[in-house]
Amino acid sequence: MNAKMSWTAVLAAVAVLIPQPAYAQAVSDAGTAADDYSIFYSPPDRVDALFAAFLDVMPLQTREDALAAFQAMWDHSAAENNGKPEAYYWSGAAASEYRVSEEDIIPLEADFGNMPEYWQFRYYLSRAEPDEKILLLQKAMDVAPDDAASLFLYWQETANSGAGIYRSIHMKFGTRNEEQLTPEELGICRNWPQLPAEGMERAARMDGQNAMMYYWTAQKYSILGETEHVIELLGLGNACPHNVGIHLFPLSYTYAHLEDIRSIVGAERDGCMVTLSVQWAREAIPNYIKLKDVVKQICVAANLGCEMQWLNTAHEFACRFGQTEHAGMIQQLVANVLVGVLAEHAMRLWGTMSPDEARGFSRLYQKKGVISGASRCWHLSSQYYGEKLAGLGYYSLGLPEEPPTPEEMVELFSSWPVNREFEINVIGETLASVFKSMEAFDYTDPAAYRGY
Repeated sequence: MNAKMSWTAVLAAVAVLIPQPAYAQAVSDAGTAADDYSIFYSPPDRVDALFAAFLDVMPLQTREDALAAFQAMWDHSAAENNGKPEAYYWSGAAASEYRVSEEDIIPLEADFGNMPEYWQFRYYLSRAEPDEKILLLQKAMDVAPDDAASLFLYWQETANSGAGIYRSIHMKFGTRNEEQLTPEELGICRNWPQLPAEGMERAARMDGQNAMMYYWTAQKYSILGETEHVIELLGLGNACPHNVGIHLFPLSYTYAHLEDIRSIVGAERDGCMVTLSVQWAREAIPNYIKLKDVVKQICVAANLGCEMQWLNTAHEFACRFGQTEHAGMIQQLVANVLVGVLAEHAMRLWGTMSPDEARGFSRLYQKKGVISGASRCWHLSSQYYGEKLAGLGYYSLGLPEEPPTPEEMVELFSSWPVNREFEINVIGETLASVFKSMEAFDYTDPAAYRGY
């Protein structure tokens, strides 16, 4: 099967093979304890075992090993640059020598091939072309047809990586030479991006308890201009008892065990923390700008249709988005921006306000200021834990005039879980409570807001 046909065959088969749950919100107990909900399909002991097997195949077991690897990169970079290594020496070709590859975990299939998390891991590590790589997430659904997380990830990744495939088909279709397209290609061309949006909605409704699935699905439908459906999806998300980000394994495992990831790795394999940090540095930051576009569309639609309640739905979504379990600082700042976009738009709609109404908006902006100021705390936490590399992340190592030494690199990467835990469990929890109080703001009655 060639690349083109493998891609189209998968898309064509998915709509038939994936269970089609009724489009009704799953009944869920809003009082359910957070511990009762999991984004993992497999039992906890099996997920733990898969992560342990991942550690077993990971190189750089000790801190000394990690230091030696960074020293080797330093020496290699210096040799190529007249004795002075570049600031980005750590991310050169030598970095791939100690990253875990898909080939490293293929032997694990015998023990873990019946777990969707294993196939998510294969997809995460794969360097194959998108139309071949996506087959690995198809395998995840094959072994676990009821796994909403894998279904959601499949269509999310399809929407992201499949754009190039779609464009190549569209170029043929755009010439009106439809006879050059297979029936599968023609269906993809005519139904994109409706196809991934509908797939993500199936996953969100299959799960029925996780707000984040609805929120990102709403983003896909906003591209289609279906504002009323976007509002419906945001409302369903707002009503969900849980609010957990969806990530591919092993990122999902790491965020779920952030507080004890060091003890899971073990002191005798301290160098693994360095490898893990470099491995996960490849994760792309979601395009939060698209969520701002969603909010702007809702503002315009509310203005045209005088649907002020729509602003409240979008406002609650923005506040809950900032409270997402394991939400990082960037996500919380983006949520703050979304609230600001809504508030500024609503103030223009209100026009002349009474003192009490203006006071309500003022209190909302005071809360926003607390969150904006927290970005300073984020840098202070990096200064406290990062010592000599204060304020730097591994994504900005090109800024120093002098490249970090191998010792500094090991310290930086090893401190990643500590920094992340502080960001989420100290700063993040504090800001989540601020977002919680912001939820009470009512755009139809700003005078009633007290900001408690």
